[in-house]
Amino acid sequence: MFYDRFIQLCEQKGVKPTRAAIENGIARSAVSNWKSNWAQGIESLPSTANANALADYFDVSVDYLLGNVSEPYFHLDNQRIADEINSLDGYKKEPGQKAEPNNDYEEHILMLARKAEDIPKEQRDRIIQNFADTIDIYLAAKGLKKEDP
Repeated sequence: MFYDRFIQLCEQKGVKPTRAAIENGIARSAVSNWKSNWAQGIESLPSTANANALADYFDVSVDYLLGNVSEPYFHLDNQRIADEINSLDGYKKEPGQKAEPNNDYEEHILMLARKAEDIPKEQRDRIIQNFADTIDIYLAAKGLKKEDP
């Protein structure tokens, strides 16, 4: 999935894969290796440093680049965060009503959501993406899908 995403992002940005690699300090041989493995049906992933560099270059999350999520980035939206929290068990609130925490972990999540505007954009986007992924894991563990009530 990574190589497919990488090629797609290169096309969207209008750069050749080797150019994207060179501009990010990645060896041409890495791109050749990814392509060769992809052609053989083998998933070849970039190093953490290379994945971070490419994600920043393409302005997407590392999870998106690696094919772990379907959204390229996650925009901060406090109402969306509140709606996600309110959709969880124990939070059945009316729209616009403030979610109240049930425990220390939930209080910490709410604090992060309320203070998110004070966090630099890059760090905020990563925190929000991790939060969204955590909610997905929680819902899956409860046997629910995002769309389930």
